[in-house]
Amino acid sequence: MRHRSDGNLDYDRFLFDYSMGLSNSGSDELIGWVSDLLHGNDVKRTEAAQSIVSFIDELAASRWKQSAADFMTYIVQAQVQGRSVTDEEVRGVGVLFFIAGLDTVAAALGFDLANLARNLEDQESLRREPTRIATGVGELLRAYSTVQIIRVATKDVDFEGVSMRKGDFVSCATMIANRDPAEFMCPDTIDLARQDHRYIALGYGPHLCLGANLARREIAVGIHERLTRIPNFRIKEGMSPMTYGGHVFGLKNLILTGPNKLSDGGKNNGRGQYQ
Repeated sequence: MRHRSDGNLDYDRFLFDYSMGLSNSGSDELIGWVSDLLHGNDVKRTEAAQSIVSFIDELAASRWKQSAADFMTYIVQAQVQGRSVTDEEVRGVGVLFFIAGLDTVAAALGFDLANLARNLEDQESLRREPTRIATGVGELLRAYSTVQIIRVATKDVDFEGVSMRKGDFVSCATMIANRDPAEFMCPDTIDLARQDHRYIALGYGPHLCLGANLARREIAVGIHERLTRIPNFRIKEGMSPMTYGGHVFGLKNLILTGPNKLSDGGKNNGRGQYQ
């Protein structure tokens, strides 16, 4: 998979497969669809969208026939105000879970680990007091918002001198809002002990991401595991991770290096390099 750490993808992939009741045999194809949808050109996005919708429809149909202990079974059997959910609603929830489950947390972890790789004092502080990781996750979400929210104007409107017409796409840049000096003191300073976490990286109010708590938990577990297993990791000398955009921002060419011997012996190429 392009653009990000294999380790981050393995982590997201396992959680997605487990939740959807899938084997991991086809995960590479699924991840490719998400990458094309979020980061590809017009042709790739269209093809990926069609593939994802077909996959969700087929999975939902199979769960109607035979239930399983997974999220899709829960959705197809759900009741909303006394009625069954519609096929369109099942498709919408499934597609949203598909995209969010295979891209966003991996992207966030890339930024978070790159930041920690540049700040060994923060690494050591979180290792000594792992209970501080949850607070640190909030600050990292504020500093490195990955999701670019898109809305569609429902009517013609002029806002602060900008004309928007019905049907126009509007980009709501959460990464700008989360560095607003009117809202955050020293907004460009990343302080893992910061308490004023009024960030909107995961939405806000009625638009808060339904998976917000899960996302925060996944990121916290991911950071904890890296800190536990890889002492004093850094960005590989000579490498300059590059940010890519789209609906979800992320990093490519992020290679972390650490001591030659890792505590769990995993994902190490024998030279202390961890991708």
